[in-house]
Amino acid sequence: MYKQTFEPIGTGKWIEFGQTHFEDKSGKKMTWEMIRRIGCNDKVQAVEIIPLLIKKDKDPQLILVKQYRAPCNSNTIEFPSGLVGSDETPESSAIRELWEETGYTAKLPAISVKEESKFHDESSSSTSSSSVPFVAEDTSAKDLQSMGRISKLRVPNPATSPTRMLMVTLYIDGDLPENDNPKTHCQIEEGEETHTILLTLDDQVTERLNRLSDEEHTVVESRVGTFIEGFVASRVLLQMTKEPCLCINEKKD
Repeated sequence: MYKQTFEPIGTGKWIEFGQTHFEDKSGKKMTWEMIRRIGCNDKVQAVEIIPLLIKKDKDPQLILVKQYRAPCNSNTIEFPSGLVGSDETPESSAIRELWEETGYTAKLPAISVKEESKFHDESSSSTSSSSVPFVAEDTSAKDLQSMGRISKLRVPNPATSPTRMLMVTLYIDGDLPENDNPKTHCQIEEGEETHTILLTLDDQVTERLNRLSDEEHTVVESRVGTFIEGFVASRVLLQMTKEPCLCINEKKD
């Protein structure tokens, strides 16, 4: 890609603002304003968790968090997320962030060192799979908490930031005692007080999410909205495979 030089303009405690300079394919000099985390590099810096709460004889629920976000001056409904610590793997970071922000306990799925190394380096983008399940080969399929998926590197805000993140899907056993109405463990003095929201994934999920977003000073984070739209679309497409809609594939004479 283009050779870039970064010119810092302002630096805070966690983020620096600046301009990146580069030449496009035609040789024209370009400048782009951007922000980046201090210490930013090309490896994974954050995880976002898609936690699915599974209870016997009940529809699955999506575990979300509601918290105040100063840049929006609103409460946001989002997936649990956070930075990967220097001594953590993305998987262990996801387990910790889920527990801190929602109180729910998830099991760290078994994963080999060879497989795990893929998720720490951008060079893994050459592999064919877009996401990798991290289930131990000897794990029973009935043990939902040992199942999960981890994406390859994603960029959540490519127009403004080079931050790299991973999406981690966790299946939470809601019938375990420790997952019966758990409490959050966030450090409130750090400004991270969160409230847990359980969103049932059924035919009424869009209406439920809309009601949440209609609350005063509340917005839905875009990735949550995209997930729900994808969930609804998948149900429609699944139904179409069972009952093909002639209006979709109808051939005109």
